[in-house]
Amino acid sequence: MNTLKSFVIALVFAPWLGAQAATITGIETDVELTAAGLLASNGVSVQPVGTGSLDAATVTATFPITGGTLNGSAALIEHDGSGLTLSKSNDHLLLLNFLIDTAAATVFGDAVVIDDVGGTPTAAALNDIPLFTLGALTTGGIPLLLSGAAAGALSSLFGLPDLTGAQIGLANPSVSAVPVPAAVWLMGSAIAAIGLRRRRV
Repeated sequence: MNTLKSFVIALVFAPWLGAQAATITGIETDVELTAAGLLASNGVSVQPVGTGSLDAATVTATFPITGGTLNGSAALIEHDGSGLTLSKSNDHLLLLNFLIDTAAATVFGDAVVIDDVGGTPTAAALNDIPLFTLGALTTGGIPLLLSGAAAGALSSLFGLPDLTGAQIGLANPSVSAVPVPAAVWLMGSAIAAIGLRRRRV
């Protein structure tokens, strides 16, 4: 966990270390899909969704960063409106709206399961669930390890073995951010303190 935070601070958020807080405004996260071969060998194809893209030559998916916050070593990086679709025959698993939470070492997101049962597609959606955990830094990026929930969906929908903890890809986020002015930060802290004091009365 310390290695991950050191990486995020040193390589991704270095320009904003002097600020108490910063608002993340954009750029993108590249993910090399290291499990693409495993998925393909089991008949599962991968396609981008929304504003996401996929470079077939390098098997690298790109997800635009749409917002977030940085406060010290803790970052929340939003990727609304993009994701991936995993498909096998007429069954599909959509993974969308990724949120990288470095403090929790977790990537949250939405999952939509489209299951063709007896020729009739049925859809089920889950929001803000843990999809991946963040592994220790490697030279290729931050490992994305399948959560139990995501691995369970792959097993039940596509017949894959239990892949909980298996690496699905290597993430490399690049962000732009705007530091929050100290006066605004202090004002927000003061308002929060007032609200807390009132609740205690």
